[in-house]
Amino acid sequence: MAYHQKKCEHCSMWTDGSIHNCAFCGGVLDEVYKKENSARKLKLPEKPIIRINPEDGPFTIFFKRIVQFHQLVFYWIVSIVIYFITWVVF
Repeated sequence: MAYHQKKCEHCSMWTDGSIHNCAFCGGVLDEVYKKENSARKLKLPEKPIIRINPEDGPFTIFFKRIVQFHQLVFYWIVSIVIYFITWVVF
């Protein structure tokens, strides 16, 4: 007997949840979930760092590099603070 059962979206019969296809009709179990999950995996999160565009002038590029450096230093400081907080707490 199966411990975990799923209801097939195609034939509405209960089948073993550990298999990928329905034992009765052969339909794919959790087809909607799998489509949403694959679409979610394709999206990569944007890194919140200032981008340098090809059309930027040398003056703009110089100041954007300075801001990028300060952003990275800020991320480093935040990560060190989080590390020490977790080290002290745990």
